[in-house]
Amino acid sequence: GINSLTPSIGSFQQLTLRMTVFPPDQREAQDIGLVRVLVVSGNDADLRTEVAFTVHRTFGVLAEVISDSDAKSLGSVGPIAPGSDAWFRFRITDAGDEDVETTWRIVPPNLLPRNDGQYASWDYEITDDAGENAPVVRLSGEEYADLRLEVILRDQVEAGNHTIYVGIIEDGVDDDEARYFDMPVTVVVKEDVVAGRLLITLESQMTPFGPGQSKELGFRVDNQNNIPLTILVSLDEPRGWENGAVSVNSFQQAGSTLLVTVDAYSNEKFTVDLTAPTTVKNNDRAELTIIVEPYDDEVPYGADFKQQTKFEFATTCTEVACLTNELLDPEPSTIGLIGVLVAIVLYATYRRGATRSMAAAMPIKDVALPEADEVVTEAAPELDLPPAVTAVDDDDLELLDELSDL
Repeated sequence: GINSLTPSIGSFQQLTLRMTVFPPDQREAQDIGLVRVLVVSGNDADLRTEVAFTVHRTFGVLAEVISDSDAKSLGSVGPIAPGSDAWFRFRITDAGDEDVETTWRIVPPNLLPRNDGQYASWDYEITDDAGENAPVVRLSGEEYADLRLEVILRDQVEAGNHTIYVGIIEDGVDDDEARYFDMPVTVVVKEDVVAGRLLITLESQMTPFGPGQSKELGFRVDNQNNIPLTILVSLDEPRGWENGAVSVNSFQQAGSTLLVTVDAYSNEKFTVDLTAPTTVKNNDRAELTIIVEPYDDEVPYGADFKQQTKFEFATTCTEVACLTNELLDPEPSTIGLIGVLVAIVLYATYRRGATRSMAAAMPIKDVALPEADEVVTEAAPELDLPPAVTAVDDDDLELLDELSDL
């Protein structure tokens, strides 16, 4: 049975055990399994040992790794970094009749349905001893062929164990009836956490803030590392905006910092509640800085893993109070405009004073104006007449007397 009791074994003696394994007959059943044998002392339960081995069912053909690129445990390579490559040398053995030659088709991992879809983007090469592509091999019973599988990882591969299968299937026979064997190989990818691989993206529409206006801004943090990370998110608000709060969703209590776990090559969304001060001015600019860094309470990350992303927001203000805000805290352009207006006023005042001074310096002549009821007559033009007679001569008198006698 599955449990057996051995006879007593003396010190330094050996006992050989035989175990028979019966793989399932159904083709859809598991082709490979790990078998463990536990041996426990009947007198002391603390004296025990465990032996484990893998059982393959062959369906007439067997494939096994005979060497690999790291010379450690056969069939397993790593840990290696994303973007690296590994190779496995494997042997295909025909377990059929000696007199029958069979053509075996080699199915690379990216074309084998049982492999996870993520491995379809990896690159694979299967070659023979001459370095030529080996899509098929022809073997008779008990013959074998050695091939080489090269695996080239893509740049984004999660850390951990990755088991992929190479298919060997009988060619020229319907797939439901063909003999086959799926050979597993394992690639171990090491953790690869690099500074600068936490990306912050604003997902909300960028609209201006009004005085005292509150908004909930949506952001996304992307983890471009190959392991899940707990990320610490904090804020550096604009001057006078010291009231920001960050949260993962609307149901969570918002605070000044946030701890969020993001899977490898994944993202997580969060929100920032921000309220503008009542003293904002029109067309002003406010800069919000979001700081993210991986968090580990056991082995802290270095300062170079801290990333800062800046986002600039505009402000708008069209109310009467905006004029007061502008006067209390004027912009350089406003100061320049006020200076120009003051200069214009001073110049106009100076010009007006200069005009009055010139008028005061001119001589003044008094002119008598006629009364309102006085008739103004025009003077007659002067005639060129002889001088008036002022004396009478004697001759003239005698002449007059003679004329009177006549």
